[in-house]
Amino acid sequence: VHACPNRMDPMTTHVIPEEVNKIEVIKGPYTVRFGQRFGPTINMVTKNPTPEDYGFHGKVEAGYETNGNNLLGRAELSYAQKLFDITLNGESRNFGNYTDGAGTEVPSSFQTNSYSVKLNNRIHLFCLELYQHKHTLRLYFLLQF
Repeated sequence: VHACPNRMDPMTTHVIPEEVNKIEVIKGPYTVRFGQRFGPTINMVTKNPTPEDYGFHGKVEAGYETNGNNLLGRAELSYAQKLFDITLNGESRNFGNYTDGAGTEVPSSFQTNSYSVKLNNRIHLFCLELYQHKHTLRLYFLLQF
């Protein structure tokens, strides 16, 4: 049994988990900051560099799980300075069906390739985020006064 028919995945699947700093949950149908909603607001706040992070940095991760022959690869490149920062992320996940405790194979295989580009300035006038996940390209632009 698959959770999302026709791959109608929720927005949270378009966020790279390692980039999330905190998750805010705001109860109620209306907030001054985010406006009117049908239910609560879930705000996923991404990480921002600190002065110790200034300069160029990179990271490469890889993983394998035997139950399902799951493969994961991820790379991140970032540059930060006093006035702005830019982060590029790329990720590939290839997960197979897994076997539960009773020995039954659970049909849960999927493969995703995604990337993101995040450009942020320290004056907080704008933040630009670009995400590509599966066949969807999303662009977020925040202008603050």
